[in-house]
Amino acid sequence: MGYSTWDYDWFFEKTSDLFVKGKYQSLSIITVLRQDPEYIHWLAENIHSFIISTQLINEIKSSYPDMALSEKLVEVLKDREENWECMMGEEQEKEESKRQDAYEESMKHWFMSGNDSGGEWFD
Repeated sequence: MGYSTWDYDWFFEKTSDLFVKGKYQSLSIITVLRQDPEYIHWLAENIHSFIISTQLINEIKSSYPDMALSEKLVEVLKDREENWECMMGEEQEKEESKRQDAYEESMKHWFMSGNDSGGEWFD
């Protein structure tokens, strides 16, 4: 799964985050957890990009102890978040490498065009 295919519409970090699509569009994650906790489990099983951040999971557990978050669900979501973070880190490294390559290429052209006496560095 590539970064470009990631669907951020299913990433929840705050209790106020809203569903932007699906069955409960425009409702908060907390509202949906209260009304239909099975939907959250369904999303975790069927939508590969559905993530509730570890921070939000911990907040839900402490602030809303009546809400059912099974240990299996929590484990799946934590693993998914870790995978997402690794993927994001890899993509950031790729982007940084591209920027560095572009910078080096532009500097090479600048030096070789006679703007500096150091053109021989890039032969």
